[in-house]
Amino acid sequence: EFLGIMGASGSGKTTLLNCISTIDTVSAGHIFLEGTDITEINPKSLARFRRENLGFVFQDFNLLDTLTISENIALALAINKVPAGSVEPHILDIAGKLNISDILNKYPYQVSGGQKQRCACARAIINNPKLLLADEPTGALDSHSSQMLLSTIQSINEQLRATILMVTHDAFTASYANRILFLKDGEIFMELRKGNDSRSAFFDKILNVLTMIGPVTTGGRKRITRFTPTHRMISARIRYNNPATTIPPHAYCSFSLSAILANIPVSSAATLEKPPRKANEDPRKAGTLNLVHRWKNKVPNPAR
Repeated sequence: EFLGIMGASGSGKTTLLNCISTIDTVSAGHIFLEGTDITEINPKSLARFRRENLGFVFQDFNLLDTLTISENIALALAINKVPAGSVEPHILDIAGKLNISDILNKYPYQVSGGQKQRCACARAIINNPKLLLADEPTGALDSHSSQMLLSTIQSINEQLRATILMVTHDAFTASYANRILFLKDGEIFMELRKGNDSRSAFFDKILNVLTMIGPVTTGGRKRITRFTPTHRMISARIRYNNPATTIPPHAYCSFSLSAILANIPVSSAATLEKPPRKANEDPRKAGTLNLVHRWKNKVPNPAR
């Protein structure tokens, strides 16, 4: 089965994934994997259980930069003590299925983000785990790489018969799954099954559910891509990953250095202002909104 989990920030998606993967321990209840209650496994045996039964695909790849793509994949086999003679045939087989045969001798910094994630998928499934856990697998990829990766994960499910549990906040990504659980306030709010629907029709159904449970976000993370010092203020160009934000992409933002150092959320104490149009200014840039933060006494004066 290819199962997706969606929900608003704080609904318990990652907590659920961590509990199933035995990274976190539950305070009550039981979790069964093929009849085995993983909440009762001896702590000393958990590492072996994860190694033999679970595969992990992370948002940030978690590849070792000092190893080649081939060696990164082989590492999973070495930890499971697979005989040395059968390691290379295993790698060539899985690399061919995921279309990464031509980059096996390259290092992670020499390949694209999509190729890194396919390498991570190969490493995760090469030991034939009973369950493949994916936490925002497309979060660090562009749209083209995301589509290629999702097609790869779908083929892993259909051709290699792998069971996949994927946490995502993106409706497009979730539309590749066969079933979706929507979480709200730590409980299952609704379940959607794809059935015989096309992916486009399933995508529309997902959007309809999201309108009922509110915006599905990752906490409104921000990426500061450029700094321009001006006296006691810093102007930064910010791109928001939060699709529910009212701030337009690439909005210009000015805020005090102390606010950055204090790690205060950008969304607090902010007002939107439309700057006056200057003479001979490009009209396409005239409508850009400036996000101006008025901290007043909320943070120390940077000059002091």
